[in-house]
Amino acid sequence: MNSSQILVELLSHMEWADSVVWDTVVKFSKSGEDKKLKDILVHYNTVQRLYLHVWKGQPFDRNNQPELSSLNLILQEFKTFFKRLDEFCSDIHKYDLDKIIVFPWSGRIEKILGTKPADANLAEMILQVVVHSAHHRGQINMRLREIGGEPETIDFIAWVWKGKPKAEWEHN
Repeated sequence: MNSSQILVELLSHMEWADSVVWDTVVKFSKSGEDKKLKDILVHYNTVQRLYLHVWKGQPFDRNNQPELSSLNLILQEFKTFFKRLDEFCSDIHKYDLDKIIVFPWSGRIEKILGTKPADANLAEMILQVVVHSAHHRGQINMRLREIGGEPETIDFIAWVWKGKPKAEWEHN
């Protein structure tokens, strides 16, 4: 398996895991009232969308984003993102995974880190999105448990053992 195939596998798992988490969010009625949960969902989807724009060399205006006040609106943004990500994955062979990507907000990152960010290539940025999303799915699952929900197992190996199922976005 080559690097692009591995990255597509990781992104496919990310979509599946996001859709499984959304199943619990949608089924658990209290979650629609939980601001903390909604804030995490909005944050990590915004980061997913931002990085996809950067990978494709497209502008992304952080100050001009859709109002995501309800779970349904947030869910629609996830669905839209994954449609765009599927298009990117189908063309991933056209991208140079070793190409250094200049992050448009490197000045802001430098202020946060206290040092100029080192170069990052496209493959590393894709891994960042996969890992960042996994981190926030963990937060969401923990929050769901705190408010009485019971999330499903979304580990990568569980996805492999289940035969690498496609994401199902049946909710709403």
